[in-house]
Amino acid sequence: MAVTPFHFGASERTMFGVYHHPEQRTPRAPAVLLCNPFGEEAIRSFRIFRVLAERLARAGSPVLRFDYFGTGDSAGECSEFSVAGMREDILTAHDELIDLSAKQRCVWAGLGLGASAAYLAALEVRPALAGLVMWDPAISGTDYLDMLLRSHVKMRAQFLEQDVAKVQARDFANPSQLGEALGFTLSPELKTEISAIDLLTASIPTARKLSIVGAGRDVQEDLACRIGDAGRSIDLHKEEDANSWNSDEALNAYMVPVKTLDKIVASIGGEQ
Repeated sequence: MAVTPFHFGASERTMFGVYHHPEQRTPRAPAVLLCNPFGEEAIRSFRIFRVLAERLARAGSPVLRFDYFGTGDSAGECSEFSVAGMREDILTAHDELIDLSAKQRCVWAGLGLGASAAYLAALEVRPALAGLVMWDPAISGTDYLDMLLRSHVKMRAQFLEQDVAKVQARDFANPSQLGEALGFTLSPELKTEISAIDLLTASIPTARKLSIVGAGRDVQEDLACRIGDAGRSIDLHKEEDANSWNSDEALNAYMVPVKTLDKIVASIGGEQ
C-alpha cells in the first residue's frame, strides 16, 4: 500500500502528515481526514488510526492522518498546543487533503478530543462536509478534564505502588493545580479551553451526515438526540469490542477494536 510522509502548512506552523493513496480508483469514495486525540490517547490510538487508514485506502478513499502543531512529529513545542490550534490545523489539513486527492467530498473522523475539535472546526469549513464521524468525543470539557485527572492519579499510584485514594489526597487535593496529564503538558490556558467545550450547547455543523461511535454513554445519546431534533442526519453506534481502545488491557495487548473499525468504515462507505 502506497503511503507518502510529508510536511505541510505554513512555515511558522509546519505539520507532519502521512497520505495513504487509495488502492483503486473509486470515484464516489470520499477523501477521509483522521483527527488525533490528545496526549497519551494519541499514543494509544496510533496503531488503530494506521489500521483504519489502510482499510479506508483499500476501499478506495484517499486518507490523511497528521500531527497537530506542537505534537508528534510536527513542529512546535508541547506548550504551544491548544484547542484553537487543533481547529486551525484540522482546517489546514482538510485543504491539503483536497489538493492531494482532487476530491471535493470529504469525511472527517476524529477520536476523543480530536472528535470535539473536528465538530467545532466543521462549523467553519465550506462546502459542508460529506460526513463527520465522532468516536468517543469529549462532549463536556469539564468531564474530560476530570477523566484525565483520574487517569493521571491512577497511573501515578501504580508507579508508586500506593493506594489511589492516598495519592489523590496527598498530591492532587486541588485538581486545578494539575499541570500535566499522563506526561503531557496541561497549561492553565489549555485547561480553560478544554473546560469551555460543551457540544450540547455548541452550534451543529452542517455536515451531510454525522455519526457518533462510543461506549453508549448517556451523554452521547443526548448529543445524538440534539442533532436529530435539529433535523440533521445522525447515526449512533455502540462500541461492541470487549476492550475499549483507551483501556490498559487494549494497550498492553496491542489489539485494535476491529468491530468498531468495521462500523466506522461502513459509516464512511455510506457517504459514497
